[in-house]
Amino acid sequence: MREQLIGSDTRQASVPEGRVPPRDETSPRRSGRHRDTGFTLLEVMVALAIIAIAFVALLGLRNRDIALHEYSRSLITATALAQQRIADTAMSGFPDLGQSEGAFEDEYARFRWRQDVNTTPFDAVREVRVTVLWGTVPQEEQVQLVKYLFQPKS
Repeated sequence: MREQLIGSDTRQASVPEGRVPPRDETSPRRSGRHRDTGFTLLEVMVALAIIAIAFVALLGLRNRDIALHEYSRSLITATALAQQRIADTAMSGFPDLGQSEGAFEDEYARFRWRQDVNTTPFDAVREVRVTVLWGTVPQEEQVQLVKYLFQPKS
């Protein structure tokens, strides 16, 4: 065994003759077994595929959110219109029995209403059922409100 001075390093190492001294880990040279840092093309492609699937799912959720927002807006509007129709009926006095239909005007033209006034077990009480409808026949939506109106004693 002989002692050898490696580079400008003051350390001394014993290395048997005919053998290469151990490589310093901070050496800039790379061996064939050492893997370069970074991602392979396959890893990048898999990551992009996962991201693409996630974006498609998120886009589907966004479209569903828009549809639900429109439905809830129509539902709130129809409920307010039904309440308005019941209030108009109550303000016009004790209602007559029967059914009536109509459509709302201007910005609410896509909404229709149907009102049923029915008897109850009490002569001085009438059931007023207002249904507000919107949409087309296969997918027609509706809101129905019921109110009981009392005939004031004279």
